[in-house]
Amino acid sequence: MKNVIYGQYDSNFYSLKRFYEHELPNEIREILLELSQKELAVFRGGLAFVFLLNETDYLLKDLDMIAYVEKMDDILVCLKKVDVVFINKNTFGDTVITAFWKSNNEYFKLDVLLCNKMPNICEKDIYGKKCYVVTASYVWRNRIEKIAEREIRMHDDKKTLNHYMVARKLSQYLVENKGIIHEEDCIAVEMKLPEVQEVLSKLVVLSELEQFMNLQFELVKG
Repeated sequence: MKNVIYGQYDSNFYSLKRFYEHELPNEIREILLELSQKELAVFRGGLAFVFLLNETDYLLKDLDMIAYVEKMDDILVCLKKVDVVFINKNTFGDTVITAFWKSNNEYFKLDVLLCNKMPNICEKDIYGKKCYVVTASYVWRNRIEKIAEREIRMHDDKKTLNHYMVARKLSQYLVENKGIIHEEDCIAVEMKLPEVQEVLSKLVVLSELEQFMNLQFELVKG
């Protein structure tokens, strides 16, 4: 495919557009829904947070999905009309399909993380269509891990505080709705809590941090 480049992209060249999910152009939304409906990719990250908790006022900077490695060719077919697509690696050496759509002088970006083992997923009605999203338990775990891994991911204070805000809302949601928390997510979160406390101690007031950490202990102890 002529629009596919194998290699890393220059993030300085692709200035990302910030947007709310409802502001997403129909052309892009239809591609995302197609990927999910055909069971080629599953919503994760910020989009999963928006869809699972109906957080329509959450500001997005990119679009995240996850898929099995063997689905790559089928995913690329769905992305054939995208402006440019990169097959690149993330910080941890995982393969990612990154697609860019130009909007004036900015870009919408889709990251499809390719994996050999899929996290737990659930069905979700999105715009009247049966789609697939990673569970709230997994999004909670993922945000906790991102806080703990701040340095290796090279995240600044603003990004880390955003992860904290999402993790806090997800924690409250899981407690209040008695949401299913998967054992592997509990184990992963419990291992990261000392690092989370250390990172957040420099960013969050003590009373707020204590409340947040107590909520995490409540969730992992079940």
